[in-house]
Amino acid sequence: MKLMKKCTGAFLTVLLLVLPAGCSKKDGNSTANTKAGGNLVIYTGSGTEITDPILALFSRQNPNIKVEIIKAGSGELMARIRAEIGNPGGDLLIGGEPYLYESSAEVFEPYVSPTDKDMVISASDGLWHPWSVMLTPIAVNKDRLPNQSAWPTKLSDLKEPRYKAEKIAFCDPGKSGTGATIANNIASLYDWEFFTSMLDNSEVLSGSDPMFDAVKDGTYPIGFVNEDLGVKWLEVGLPIALVYPTDGVINTVDCLGIIKGAKNMDNAKLFVDFFGSPENHQILVNEVKRRSTRKDAKLAEGMTPTTAYKLIQANRISRGEITEKYNEAYEISRKK
Repeated sequence: MKLMKKCTGAFLTVLLLVLPAGCSKKDGNSTANTKAGGNLVIYTGSGTEITDPILALFSRQNPNIKVEIIKAGSGELMARIRAEIGNPGGDLLIGGEPYLYESSAEVFEPYVSPTDKDMVISASDGLWHPWSVMLTPIAVNKDRLPNQSAWPTKLSDLKEPRYKAEKIAFCDPGKSGTGATIANNIASLYDWEFFTSMLDNSEVLSGSDPMFDAVKDGTYPIGFVNEDLGVKWLEVGLPIALVYPTDGVINTVDCLGIIKGAKNMDNAKLFVDFFGSPENHQILVNEVKRRSTRKDAKLAEGMTPTTAYKLIQANRISRGEITEKYNEAYEISRKK
């Protein structure tokens, strides 16, 4: 697939150079579209902290479209999309990196949105549409680890024996896109042997939400969290610290795409156009706390510029390959 800019290390360099800092001030109000109607079914692994403010704006702009959200792990959703080929139950998938769409092109519908040109990266055929750069720092529960000297500062620290007793919260890459991103980033920075050593110290949970909650609630002292959720935890005063590892920060580009043969195709295209709009990206920045992929978007107030971090350049391998390598690593780890 020919891309306008490839999602590789070169892309990350371009992205870092063009993403501006500061706080967006654009007006989020717009005239309601009363002509569009019908239904729209969205598959997503994203939590309500992301989807609720976005859908509230979409519903204000398109009051006659009934939106249904079906939430599950990305592994389950991709299996469902494949099983429904020819009779799709969903119209859109929100979430997943560009390569997820490219490696499953047969189940997604190309659509070139007018907003694609406003992004710092896009697919020339419109198979996927980027909306944020998501960083995934290490999360530390300060009640469980009150001494900062005990916190990891690098991903390489996570294989140290001192973390084996209390465990590091992780999630199954076969069920969770977040888990797949974490596993692939760590293995790309080091290798799968290193990742296996980290698994020796980890408790693998069923999905990203249980992983997030396990650190937030103090079940485990250390884990991973998507940056936007972690920032919200800090804003409400939870005893959480976000650690951006000095050897490399886990990251991905989040996209959305139309499912091939979507039954509500016009509404799906309308939603893609909406999702890339300045009004929606204002919500993504200021309320959701994401790093927008729009060229004219800015960071939420108080967020550190992306250029301050060393981002991992992840290998471009499919979810199936990641899951296979993870399963091998897990089996080796649990036999020790």
